[in-house]
Amino acid sequence: MTFTNIRYLSMILAETAAMILPFFVIFRKDCRFSPCKLTGILMGYLFFVSFLQLLLADAASGAFYRSFSIDCVFMLFSVLLCLFLTKTNVLAIIYTLFVFKNVTDAAIFCFQSVTALANANGLHLILGLFFLILVCLCACHLASLPPDRTAAYVLSLAEWRLFIAIPVIFFIMFRFTPVNIFPARLPAYPPGLALVSVCWLACVCIIHYVTFHTLSKLSQSYAIREQYKTSKLLTDVQTAQMEQLEQTLEQMMESRHNFRHHFVTVKGLLEHGSLDAALNYIDSYLGNSHPVSNVQYCSNLSANALLNYYLEEAQKHLIRVTTNITLPKDLPLPEIDFCTILGNLLSNALESCLRQESEQQPFITANICLSGESMITLSISNSYTHEIREQDGHFLSSKREHTGTGTASVRYLAERYHGVLRYKYGNGIFEASLLLNPCMDQG
Repeated sequence: MTFTNIRYLSMILAETAAMILPFFVIFRKDCRFSPCKLTGILMGYLFFVSFLQLLLADAASGAFYRSFSIDCVFMLFSVLLCLFLTKTNVLAIIYTLFVFKNVTDAAIFCFQSVTALANANGLHLILGLFFLILVCLCACHLASLPPDRTAAYVLSLAEWRLFIAIPVIFFIMFRFTPVNIFPARLPAYPPGLALVSVCWLACVCIIHYVTFHTLSKLSQSYAIREQYKTSKLLTDVQTAQMEQLEQTLEQMMESRHNFRHHFVTVKGLLEHGSLDAALNYIDSYLGNSHPVSNVQYCSNLSANALLNYYLEEAQKHLIRVTTNITLPKDLPLPEIDFCTILGNLLSNALESCLRQESEQQPFITANICLSGESMITLSISNSYTHEIREQDGHFLSSKREHTGTGTASVRYLAERYHGVLRYKYGNGIFEASLLLNPCMDQG
């Protein structure tokens, strides 16, 4: 093997690693295999890519359309590899891989033009590898903003496809530049090429950085929207309960005011021996009083109001409700975040029971308790008869062909408070169990 082949092979390995490794840094939690097996598969893939690149080197150096086709095929191989090794959504895989492919393309273009201008041919290989490793580290740092959590909110948006188009367009544009289409017609070192390459690298990094932050803002807006929905629901529920309490209080004050008159009436009926009339009068009086239907599920006011709203709605539709809830007045995490989790799980359970079409009585079971000083265990189970649709480890919404924002917000908040979220379903029973440990950082 000649030095030229070694240099070409090394650059191919470094370029592929600079694109693949940051992806697994981001989505390491979604890997299907152990780290050892994952490392072995990636090493095998790198050698596979290198072998094919050496075989197709002559074809790639020929006509432009051949080189472009080979690059597209290798990107397809990379997408399929990541789809096989992780449980990540295919759209997120395409977006992330093409982003890092844009960065590596721009880095190689910039390095080659600058070293050619400086006549640094002797150290070309060492400097090239060092530059690509540096770019890979910078890309991993850029990926410290977790698009896996971000994508959980924005994958259901139509705008997500516009974001995916950005790195794909950059990929195509770079290959349609004169440097790639007509390399033989260009002079050895075109004037201004180094400046163009630096500007291209800066443009790619800035645009993707802005895109990442835009995705982050979208995810935050989704999280705020879920919190707003929960806050509005809590406000409506507590307002309704206050109105009911005011009505009951007014009835009690009116009854107290008329209490003497009722006693006089009953006394007169009894003195005349009209026992049945007195009993009917008492029954009529008791029928006019309406007790407050506010069950005390737990000591926390917000969680108790939310439980009353959903479980009372379930009982109105003849859904059997079983609860075992022990929560203190003060929770170890913000009430709005806990109520967002609880409200989404109860809403999903209620909706599932309302869609049930079997003759058996639907049911909802809620078990919530505080373990120790800070850990909260929560389990909501319900009956169901419809088909559970799941894609890439995420449940699809029953209202549209995308991931539900409710389950995405529960997953996001579970990770935020160091929680473990598990879904289990089968035999007509769906169970969502969650363990939150919000004080882990303090510990």
